[in-house]
Amino acid sequence: GDAWYRFKLKTAKLENQKVYIYFDGIYMESDVYINGTKVKSNKWYNPFYVEITDYLEYDNADILTIFVRNQQPSSRWYSGSGIIRNAYLVSVNDVEIGINDINITTPTLENDVKTNVANTKIDIKINSTTDKTANLVNEIYFNGSLVKSNTTQVTLSTGSNLVTDNIQINNPTLWDEYNGNLYTLKTYIKEGGATCYSSETKYGY
Repeated sequence: GDAWYRFKLKTAKLENQKVYIYFDGIYMESDVYINGTKVKSNKWYNPFYVEITDYLEYDNADILTIFVRNQQPSSRWYSGSGIIRNAYLVSVNDVEIGINDINITTPTLENDVKTNVANTKIDIKINSTTDKTANLVNEIYFNGSLVKSNTTQVTLSTGSNLVTDNIQINNPTLWDEYNGNLYTLKTYIKEGGATCYSSETKYGY
């Protein structure tokens, strides 16, 4: 059936930042409102996000309202209903990595397996509001221990910037259907020693 959710957001400390709401999944159809204005409609049970920066009043009384409708009949036998996965309030500074804009691949895998290495290509889209130089730090962890780290100075132009980093992992511990071995990529953007953005991405070989 139909359901309504209503939350009060504490946003006073988020002024001068970009602010997003990110949902891991809502079943089935959803409409997202900020302070009474509809900012997003989503028809599928998939992750989605919406930027809400321009709709906030930053007075610790911003209201997030979500309408959910579970349409019947449905091809799914039972998926639950409503907000049954995590939701996040995400804020970023003038330099940010777009949501879902870190892409990890192993483009030379066919040759890598012969020498038991994993050449890891990391494509990152970085958004900046000004032209600037920053340090991009990528650290790869396994079971909580640092495996490899790489720092690159990047020149960012105003707008969207695609940056590629390549890191070789020796003797990678593999993921398979019986052993869900996951690595964690920790990504930082630093200016003058201060971290202005950080992100974590889990992946497997």
